[in-house]
Amino acid sequence: MKTSDADTAAARAEISVIVPVYNASRWLPELFRSLEEQTMEDFEVILVDDGSSDSSGELCAAQQRRDSRFRHCPRANRGVSAARNAGISRARGNWIYFIDADDMLHPEALARLVETARATGADIVLGGFSEGESMPPSPRRREPRLMTAREAILTSLYQTPPLNYIWGVLYRRSIFEYPDTRFREGIRYEDLDIAHRLFERARSIAWLPEELYFYRSHPQSFIHTLSRGRLDAVEVTDRIVERYRGTPLEKAALSRSFSASFNVLALLLRTGYEAPEMLERVWENVRRGRRRALTDPRVRMKNRIGALLSYGGLPILKCLARISRAGN
Repeated sequence: MKTSDADTAAARAEISVIVPVYNASRWLPELFRSLEEQTMEDFEVILVDDGSSDSSGELCAAQQRRDSRFRHCPRANRGVSAARNAGISRARGNWIYFIDADDMLHPEALARLVETARATGADIVLGGFSEGESMPPSPRRREPRLMTAREAILTSLYQTPPLNYIWGVLYRRSIFEYPDTRFREGIRYEDLDIAHRLFERARSIAWLPEELYFYRSHPQSFIHTLSRGRLDAVEVTDRIVERYRGTPLEKAALSRSFSASFNVLALLLRTGYEAPEMLERVWENVRRGRRRALTDPRVRMKNRIGALLSYGGLPILKCLARISRAGN
């Protein structure tokens, strides 16, 4: 396979694995190794180098020379959403799968997802994941659970597995033929923004709770750093509420919106980040949504506790935030 013609290999690929790459040279060797060790070989890897300034480009080009299944696609920096969209446009597989450049896969990940898709007829197969600093042993096999699009959206908005991650999920390629199934560029939380729209295009969705994807947790990852992009969660969840207003999914959308607003509120209070307009906005969202969060039985416990604490007002929340900051 590794010495065959690249175009022939890509043309018959079952899966197009899309990897947005930006200054990820530290992690790319392990990612490449985890892809090379997949028990199925019928896939292509599209490495979208999003204007990296480190040696990522050289590593991707070398990997393309070494293994014809890998395609190095350098471009000017436009962000992770644009990189994923570029990968979709170049994909030639029957299925599309996203993995981040600092993560890894278990050897049977792609094979198990394709097996599940074939066995269930699902258009989307959501795999489980593990998180940490080193990849754990291979997971035991589990039976998939079939869901409708509505069930998947409801579950993810209430933040119970499976969630709205984009990585670690197998998508039938035809799902991305619609105008609203491309990533919105220029924002963060792009996975939260698009997941429900992808679910809407699926006839059925399979949830395979096997830890096939390894999410590397490190201090440089987006979720562990403070930036203006972290505030995008509020805009994204507001759009979700508007999309489902007046439908059976509205309560779930409001729950997700409350969660995003409370998380941003806690972040602003804990860090002292200067965003007065956003602070006022999320505090108002929390005040409006806290009673609903306490009375909706599907809202997760973390959000219920946040709703209860909010009745103490901003002074209490600021005090708790200071204690939390001191503890860290």
